[in-house]
Order: sequence, then structure tokens, then C-alpha cells
Amino acid sequence: MTESTSKGEPNKPKDTKLLYLSDTYKFEAESILVCSGSDTKGTFVVLDETIFYPQGGGQPSDVGIIEVDNRTLNVHFVSFNNGIVQHYVKESVENLNYASPCKMKIDSDRRLKNAKSHTGGHLLAGIVEKIAPELVGVKGHHFPEGPYVEFKGKLSSFTTNEFIDKVTELIKENIDANRIVSAREIDQLELRNLRNTEYQLQEGKKARVVQIDDFEPVPCGGTHLKNLGELKNFNIRKIQFPKENTKIGYICG
Repeated sequence: MTESTSKGEPNKPKDTKLLYLSDTYKFEAESILVCSGSDTKGTFVVLDETIFYPQGGGQPSDVGIIEVDNRTLNVHFVSFNNGIVQHYVKESVENLNYASPCKMKIDSDRRLKNAKSHTGGHLLAGIVEKIAPELVGVKGHHFPEGPYVEFKGKLSSFTTNEFIDKVTELIKENIDANRIVSAREIDQLELRNLRNTEYQLQEGKKARVVQIDDFEPVPCGGTHLKNLGELKNFNIRKIQFPKENTKIGYICG
């Protein structure tokens, strides 16, 4: 990381406080400019806390603006680097005053589209694993362009058409029931008891899990809806069988 030229002494970055973890619907907030820099992706600023989701976990980053020192910085990409959230901007960050208060605004439409896609992926995975235990979710891609969930294993308990019909029926039932989506933190002992979870936590650390009603909790740091009733539609696009896996493409909104 190369330090950019700004006024004052930059603070040594500490782990960024992630406001989006507790509120998907927080589209504006205030923060403090900690430092700025550049790398191969471009120029970025670091804040002490953020509502911007950094790309990762199969979900694209938020975009938006940061208003600081009577200037507007357009955030076009956000990444996570060893506990620090880096907000990549199009404008120069020279002569910014470190420790200045700033205001963040994210693109709310993009945030909600991403939250719907990510929540829909969890719903799909939870239903598939319930009715076809030979399939175990191993990867989720929740980008608006071609989202899918990939499962380890081959479908054997249904024909493909029967499977699509059953999954579609159960997804509709769960959406109509407006099931609650919640997030909480768990310790290593509880994490170890989750199905097919191999995550290891550092001493004293906790993992965030997301849970849809009575479905099994899933470790996840993404943004999600409060309830499934916010999903207005859900359709399975296609099923593929790469190597020994089953890949289910979907679309929801």
C-alpha cells in the first residue's frame, strides 16, 4: 500500500467497524477519515466505520459516495484487507484532512438487489439440502448476473424435473409464509456442530451466522433481507452437473 498525500498525520488503521452487519437498510451514516492510499486496484480511503459492503463471500461490493472536506468522492469498488475496508474512489485524495468527519451514502437499489440475491441463495441452499441430503452446498455466487449455488454431490433422490418442481413449490411456500431471516454470532463449539462446516476460529473469536427461520444457520458475512416476503419472485434458471457437483442457477428479485 502506498500512502497518499493528505494533511495531518494519518492514523494507523484499526479494524474497520462494519455497520452493515447489523443493518442491511442503513443507507447513510457518518464516519471519520482515517487514512488514504493506493494499490494495484487504484486510490482508496479508509474510514473508522463503514456501511459499505466490501466484495467477497459471493457478493459484489456496494457503491456510493463519501462526502468529506467539502468534496464528494465517488466509491466505485470496496475491498476487505486484513480487517480494513478500503473504499476505492475515482477522485484524487490529495490534501484531505485526516480525522475529518465524513458522510457516507450507498446506492440503496444496488444494496437491496444484492441482499435479495444473497438471501435467495441461502433459501435455495437450505431447501435443497433438506429434500436432497446427498447434496451439500459448497459455493454461492450471488452477483445479479447469473447467480447460482453449487452443491457437492449428484442429484439422486429425484429426477431433474421432479426436483425443480419440488424446490420451486417449497420456495414459494417459504416466501408466502414470510419467514424471518436473522443473524447472530456463535462460538467455536456451536460452529463445530453445524453441518459440513470446516471453519476454524481464533481463540476468543466468534463467527457470524445467518439463519432463515428453522433452517440450519450458515456462516456468512453478507447483507440479507429481514424476511422472505421481500422476495417478490424466484425462479430456477437451469441445473448443471459439473464433474461430481450439482450447480443450480436462479434469479430472484
